[in-house]
Amino acid sequence: MPSPPNPSISSPLISNTVYYILKQLFSNTRHIRLLKKLLIVSPSSALPSSPSKPNMPPIWFTTHGIGAIKDTDNSFSITSDGGSAKISPTSDTSDSDLKGWVHYTIPNPNPDNSSLKAIQVDFSSQSASVDGVKLHFANSLKFSVSDLQQTSSFNLDIASSSAVYSNKGIAVSLYLSFDDKHSWLKLQSVGVQG
Repeated sequence: MPSPPNPSISSPLISNTVYYILKQLFSNTRHIRLLKKLLIVSPSSALPSSPSKPNMPPIWFTTHGIGAIKDTDNSFSITSDGGSAKISPTSDTSDSDLKGWVHYTIPNPNPDNSSLKAIQVDFSSQSASVDGVKLHFANSLKFSVSDLQQTSSFNLDIASSSAVYSNKGIAVSLYLSFDDKHSWLKLQSVGVQG
């Protein structure tokens, strides 16, 4: 008579699922032992009595840096530079206009990721900083922070109840500050975590 098969299986999820369903049908211990032998499943690998939804990894919804839209109140120059948006004051920018907003539209999350958890800004700079960030759903402000003085890439956490997505367009606005007319920022990407 051949020896019993090895209890390890190549596809435990399928066998465990079958075992779980059949276990619910049979209450007799003798039947369950037989079922285990037939399915080649060890009791420790069986599914729990109430399967839970697996934890999903964080999902980021991002846009490329070259998608920058300058605000009408500034005269910044935005050009594509090696996979980034290079943003700088123009030569005719007055010293009092070295600060201003740029805006990014963000792809909408799917319904399973309705609560936005963080904002990510990926950039480098020379004598410039990101001093403020705002998150809007259409024209409704959902998150705002100022006095950041960030000179390189950063993430910001969002309070769990403040940015629950409601099927409106998403925009992230960045308040930029330049030290002088020769300063610049290179933005690679802007995104939100769902």
